[in-house]
Amino acid sequence: NQVVATIPIVQKGYFLPLAAGEGRVWAAACLDKVVKVIDPATNQVTDSVPVDSCWNVAIGGGQVWVPTGERTVTRIDPTTLTAMPTVFVQSGPALIIAGFDSMWVANVNAMTVSRFDPQTREVTATLLTGLDRVKHNLHGLAAGEGHLWVASTGGIQGFDPASNLVSRYFSTVADPARLAVAGGSLWVTTADAG
Repeated sequence: NQVVATIPIVQKGYFLPLAAGEGRVWAAACLDKVVKVIDPATNQVTDSVPVDSCWNVAIGGGQVWVPTGERTVTRIDPTTLTAMPTVFVQSGPALIIAGFDSMWVANVNAMTVSRFDPQTREVTATLLTGLDRVKHNLHGLAAGEGHLWVASTGGIQGFDPASNLVSRYFSTVADPARLAVAGGSLWVTTADAG
């Protein structure tokens, strides 16, 4: 339980989404429009991959994925470190995760979730949250325990990956934010109570 290294990423302090996989750690320095590549063996930043913009980062299908632009998800090849806008989703891609052999992107403007195949890079489904953008925001995604979980100001929806339809709903958690699945449970941070 000791800090073993502190790795400088950017000059300004702000939220840095992280993903680990393909032998490296990937930090999305969103305001600088780059993804920093960290070698976990040396605790050093080894490369920077420029992107048009970025809101998050995830690993899936042997690739690194970054939501960029108004309707695109950029694929970073972990071998060549080249970035290419590859998948076209609905408006406002922001959150992204891997699960159930798919990539899932929360589109905060459209209030939908796009599902795409990381191998073919084709969108295979658009999940409808049924939420109004004026009244609600999408805050978190998690995959596990048989569902894709979506947290919003309207509650937590559980989508069945076989049908892409909502099959679970929790409205008892006040202002859910980030989500994780571990130990057979769904874990939720809440914005209102900290």
